[in-house]
Amino acid sequence: MTDFATQVQAFVDKSKGNIDRQVRGITMSLFRDVIMSSPVGNPELWAANRVAKEYNDQVAEHNASLRNDPANLDKRGRLKRGLKLNDGMEIKAPEGYVGGMFRGNW
Repeated sequence: MTDFATQVQAFVDKSKGNIDRQVRGITMSLFRDVIMSSPVGNPELWAANRVAKEYNDQVAEHNASLRNDPANLDKRGRLKRGLKLNDGMEIKAPEGYVGGMFRGNW
């Protein structure tokens, strides 16, 4: 085998290794996204808690919008008394729920 052929073979071998690493990295990223988006063990993603989550998000958004107006802030940069909405709905698991090992098993 000539010196040129040896160099070409080395380049091909290196390229295969790079491609394998890229495919492995992309695959692991996709699997991680699917596993983490699973509602198992995450009560905020459960259909039973959807209304509570949306309500809590709207309360947080309302309080954040109040912070955007400097007239609503005191000297320390916090919301003045009585402006902040202290309300929320409880996000809870059904009675008797026992968390599983779905994410841990992956």
